Amino acid sequence: ENMGNYKSKNIIFIILCFFILLGVTNAFAQDGKNVISLFEKQVNKFEKFFSSNPKLLDHQSYGDSPTGYIFFYDKFDDYKISYDIQKTGSLLSPYMGYITVSYWETTSQKCGDLEGYKSKYSKEEADKYFTTAESVRLIRDDKSCYRPSIIGNGKVRRTAKFIFAFQKKRWLYKDVVDENNEPDVGYRISNSNP
Repeated sequence: ENMGNYKSKNIIFIILCFFILLGVTNAFAQDGKNVISLFEKQVNKFEKFFSSNPKLLDHQSYGDSPTGYIFFYDKFDDYKISYDIQKTGSLLSPYMGYITVSYWETTSQKCGDLEGYKSKYSKEEADKYFTTAESVRLIRDDKSCYRPSIIGNGKVRRTAKFIFAFQKKRWLYKDVVDENNEPDVGYRISNSNP
């Protein structure tokens, strides 16, 4: 009789463990679905932004400019967006998310009040820049001012990977890196003030 009681308790224990494990697994699955759903909202923001054909006002320090800076626009032609989420071993950031944007770089460097240096490696004419943000804004939508960026004999395809961490039940932006996994200085410069 004790043996039968022992077997009953073991079976009940095993069934109880099974349901607890099933419940925990289901909770993790639900949490994973929520993580994915929240990240896809971030991806949708990127899709909406890039589908609006944005032009990014870029500026750089330039010693030959009377203002010390040059200004031009960047466009993102034929962009492609992909994303991934990876589970980590971290308690603070149990998931990392990555949104990768690749595009043909096109700039407004056919127009400007300052001519740059002509590269001996390019068949293109020398780049032109504007020396003030106000002046470059006047040509923002002038299609004749834009051309693909060229290095050597080829157009430039850029890739930027935006990195997010899932913390406290939300996605937080952490960094952006280029196609070589180096900090993407272009995005950082473009989003700062001269």
